[in-house]
Amino acid sequence: MTDITINSTTLTFPKIWYCNAETGDDFDTGDGSASAPFKTLARCNELASAGDAIKLQAVSDPETYRYPANFKLEKNISFIGEENKAIIGANDSESFFSSSNAGLIRFYQCTFKGKEGFRSCSQDSVIECYACVTDLNISAWGYPYGALDNLRFFNCLVLGAKGENAYENGVRDHATFYDSVILATQGLAGYGDIRLVRSWVNGQFFTDSVEGAFTPMTFDENYSINGDYTLTSGFSSGHSDVGVYSGDFSWDGNGASNPVMSFLFRNASGAAFKYDAGSFVQVNASEPTETDFITHGMNSIPDISISELAAWEPSGQFALEYYDSGADSNSVKQLRITSVPKARIALPKNTISVSGVSELNGINIVQNLAATGASRFVVSVDGSSWKAWNGSSWVDLNALAVDQNSADYLMANGMTEAQVAALSWTELQQLYTGNPTAIAVAYAVEAKAINDTAEIDHVELTVTHSGQKWVRDHGQIELEITGSHFTATPAINCTYKVNYQDAI
Repeated sequence: MTDITINSTTLTFPKIWYCNAETGDDFDTGDGSASAPFKTLARCNELASAGDAIKLQAVSDPETYRYPANFKLEKNISFIGEENKAIIGANDSESFFSSSNAGLIRFYQCTFKGKEGFRSCSQDSVIECYACVTDLNISAWGYPYGALDNLRFFNCLVLGAKGENAYENGVRDHATFYDSVILATQGLAGYGDIRLVRSWVNGQFFTDSVEGAFTPMTFDENYSINGDYTLTSGFSSGHSDVGVYSGDFSWDGNGASNPVMSFLFRNASGAAFKYDAGSFVQVNASEPTETDFITHGMNSIPDISISELAAWEPSGQFALEYYDSGADSNSVKQLRITSVPKARIALPKNTISVSGVSELNGINIVQNLAATGASRFVVSVDGSSWKAWNGSSWVDLNALAVDQNSADYLMANGMTEAQVAALSWTELQQLYTGNPTAIAVAYAVEAKAINDTAEIDHVELTVTHSGQKWVRDHGQIELEITGSHFTATPAINCTYKVNYQDAI
C-alpha cells in the first residue's frame, strides 16, 4: 500500500502510477514510478489495477504538455492532479473519458479542459471530483446516461467555454454539486436536472435544491450576490502577524498574443515593491507605472514568512496589484492568497417593525467564537444612526457604512454578545421617545489568526405582543471568518449587505 497527501489529507492506494506529459516515457525508460514516469494516462491506465491511483506530475507549460484522455475507463481507479500545473484533455475541442463503464472513478485536484466529459458512460458508473476545475466548450457531463447520484462534485469550480462565448453553458446534465461554484451565461441542466447543495451559480446561492433547465442570473465580476449584498474586491492582510503562505497568478483567455502579466506589493504608504531573492525591493515610491510592472513585476508569489512580512510592513496593511497588457472581456485572472481577512461588517438593509408591541424583551445572538475570534454589535431605530449601551446610557456611534473603516470602528466601539444579551426592556425603551416603532441590529466579526473562528449565525428579537411573547428573526445570515476563509451565507430570504475585501 502507498500513501499520498493532498491538502493535508492522506489517501492510501495499493499502488500509485506516475505520469509526466513532458518528461515521461511509455516504453523505453518509463516504469510508472515517480522517478521514471510514463508519458500518457492511457499507459498508466493500461497497467493499473482496480483501486490504484494515477498521479499527474507538474509540467513546465500545462497548455503545451497536456494529458490526453481519449480512452474509456473500465477499472475503479483514482486520478490525482497537480493544481495549475497539469491539464486533462488533449485540446479544447476533444472529449475525454467517453463511454467509460467503471463502477467508481475519483478525481482529486484535477483541471479538465476540452469539449465535454464522460459522454455515453454506463448508467452504473459513479464519478466523483474533489477540488477540481472544469473548463469545457459545451460542458456536458455524462450525457445521456447521467443521474444525480452518479456524478458528484465537491468543492469544485466550473467554468464554461472559452472564446466569444466565455462561460457558455456551465453544466448541461445530471450532476450533484456540493460547496461548489458554477459560472455560466447560458442555460444550465440542458439535458437533465442538477442538484445544488451549498453551491453558487453566478453568485446565486442554493442551499439544497434540484434545478431543471434554467438560465442563471448574469455573472457579475464584482461578485454581487442575489441583490442582497454589496461585495467589494481587493486584498489586505489586516494584521502584522499574518503571512502570505502561498499564491499563484495565472491568466487564460483571448488576450494579446504575447501578454504581460505581473503584480507588485504596495505597503501602507502606497509605495510599490517586488519580492526578490528573499527581500522586498522598492520599485516606486508611489503608484507603479506600466513600465514598473513590465520591468519589475512578479509572475508568481513565492512563499513569504510571517516574520518577513512583519519586518517589511509592521502595520500589516498591504495590497497586491496586478497588470495585464492583454486584458479583455474574455480573460480569466485568478489570484490565490492564504491569509486572515480583516474585520467584516454586516448592515441590515431594512429595520424590523415592532410597531404595536408592548415590550421588547431582549435580543438573542447565536454565534460561535474560538481563540481570537471576536464580534461586536450595535442597534438602531431607523437603520441609519447606530447606538451602543455603555452600562448607563446609549452612546451614539452615528452612521455606519459597508466599508473597512466602519468595520474597524464597530469592532472598537460596539457591544459584546454578553452586553447585548443583558439589555433589559427598561434600557431598550430609552431608544424611543414614545412607543417602539422599529429596530435593527448590525454586527462585525474578526479573527486574527489562521484556524481561529468568528461566526454569527443569526439575531433573534423577543417581543411581547397582545400579551404573548413572540420571537422575530432579524434575518438569518451566517457571517463567518475561519482561518483564511470568509463566508457570508443567507440561511433564509433576508436583506443584508456585507463588506468583503479579500480576494483569496
